[in-house]
Amino acid sequence: MEIKVFEQKIEVAQALLGDWRKRILEVTPKSEQLCEVPEKIMVALKELQIALKEIYLQQEKIQVANQEVQAERQRYLELFEYAPDGYLITNQWGIIQEANLTASEMLNRRLDHLIGKPLSFFLPQLERRPFYNLLQRLRQEESIKGLEIGIQPSSDRSLLTAAISIAPVRDQQNQLITGFRWLLRDVTQLREAQAENQRQQERSRLLAEVTLKIRQSWQLEKILQTAVTESQKLLKTDQVIIIRLESDNSGKVVAEASSTEKFGLSGQNFACDFWPTESKVQDFLGISQIIPEYYFQSTLALDQLTERSPQSELTNLVTPIFVRQELWGFLAFHRCETAHQWEDFEMGIGEQLADQIGIAITQAQLIGNMEELVSQQTNELRKQTNKLRESNQRLQQEIIKRRQIEQQLVHDALHDALTGLPNRTLLRERIEFTIQHAKRNLNYLFALLFVDLDRFKIINDSLGHMMGDQLLIAVGKLLQESLRDNDLVARLGGDEFLILLDGIHELQDATQIAARIQEILAAPFYIEEQAIFTSASIGIVLGSTNYDNGDDILRDADIAMYRAKEKGKACYEVFDQDMYWETLKFAELENNLRLVSLDNSKYTGAN
Repeated sequence: MEIKVFEQKIEVAQALLGDWRKRILEVTPKSEQLCEVPEKIMVALKELQIALKEIYLQQEKIQVANQEVQAERQRYLELFEYAPDGYLITNQWGIIQEANLTASEMLNRRLDHLIGKPLSFFLPQLERRPFYNLLQRLRQEESIKGLEIGIQPSSDRSLLTAAISIAPVRDQQNQLITGFRWLLRDVTQLREAQAENQRQQERSRLLAEVTLKIRQSWQLEKILQTAVTESQKLLKTDQVIIIRLESDNSGKVVAEASSTEKFGLSGQNFACDFWPTESKVQDFLGISQIIPEYYFQSTLALDQLTERSPQSELTNLVTPIFVRQELWGFLAFHRCETAHQWEDFEMGIGEQLADQIGIAITQAQLIGNMEELVSQQTNELRKQTNKLRESNQRLQQEIIKRRQIEQQLVHDALHDALTGLPNRTLLRERIEFTIQHAKRNLNYLFALLFVDLDRFKIINDSLGHMMGDQLLIAVGKLLQESLRDNDLVARLGGDEFLILLDGIHELQDATQIAARIQEILAAPFYIEEQAIFTSASIGIVLGSTNYDNGDDILRDADIAMYRAKEKGKACYEVFDQDMYWETLKFAELENNLRLVSLDNSKYTGAN
């Protein structure tokens, strides 16, 4: 009975009870106890009505909940049936109990044919033993995720790779395992794409290595041989050759690599009638061609080829090599023993290898041209360098000669031409320097010796000027040898020599040197086997701070030398100030006498 109908009947009963109460009051107004019974029944009916309303409200909520559950179940069923992944439920022995459409498509069976089938029935033979071990693990309450298995729906279908996740199914008390839920995701295409990507990466890596090896040399022959050797390894073909296109449109094998040594094609010519004429070459830039085998081997004897079945349809992969947009030759790959279906990636690799070979050939040619140009320029530069070196050598020689001449001129300007001793100019510079040094250092002492040879005029007149010059040279050399290294010997001219004694301690040092010179000159000089005797008069001046220039000290040394000559031959005299005044007075007296004599001559002539 529905709640609404029951509620209506309660309302009818309430109305009847109301009528009964009125009638009772009308019959027996004073019987109050009888009236209380209907009232209690009325209260109970009202409470029952309220309870029924609550039940009605709860029933409506339950109906809404049931509708939601049904909608959710429907969505679940739709998801289960049309989910992109396969979904299976098996018992604990792996027998399929439920499956969705995706699982049906993956296993290539209708749904009604799947139910009751063991899941192992759809696995390859090699996968079944691991599958039974997997069920054992699942029965030990293990959940498994991230596992991949192979699925073989039938012998005429290819093997699928499925990623699976497995969870146990328990009883209503959530205790015993009654089966397993299997989520299957077909990852075959993903794994194939990953494998292809890995293969592509590996091919790219190998191609890069081959390219690097090809580019490591600048010699054309080595480049070509490296190219065929590495290309044969890369594509694992029986033979790889490079054909250079000749001017008569024939081809010549310039490099060869093969898995055996039966070919020996290097140096042989081929009829390249399989390639377009030059007018259409641009239409085939970088494009590989698959040509019948007999075209390529048309000029070879049969005994040069590897034995194979006459029914096999062999083809060759030929890729053009272009150098600077011009057809240079071909890169050819051979499968010589078995028929082979050339894949797109093989043709692509052939084209890339041909491009790299063309680039390497271009670089080798450029390097060759550059080397030839560099060689020519080097030879020309070497010639110019040799000429420049010769010019530099001549220039250096001229510079050296000029420097020698300049040095000789400077030397001649400061030295005596006969004896090679310093002359008056150099002596004056040295005396000026010594005077200034003495003014700066009060403890410094020097001396100047004026040496004049005695009887030199007689020797010069009697023995000749040549003998006189030789004597002067010998005396100058003897004076140099008898003095210290820091002393200076100079020739003023004629038979006059000057000696600058540097850094003496006292006057006695100068007089001892003068005495030693007198002693040395006393010995005979042997010139041209003839003994010549001479001596010298020496004037000595002790340097002091009173001198301001070289001329004054030269003058005083000359005065002392003449005073020594007046005393006799082979003497030396030390200058003092009295000598200067006496000489000055004598010069004035001589001048006065000459003036008087000149006046007398004028007077006598006038008379």
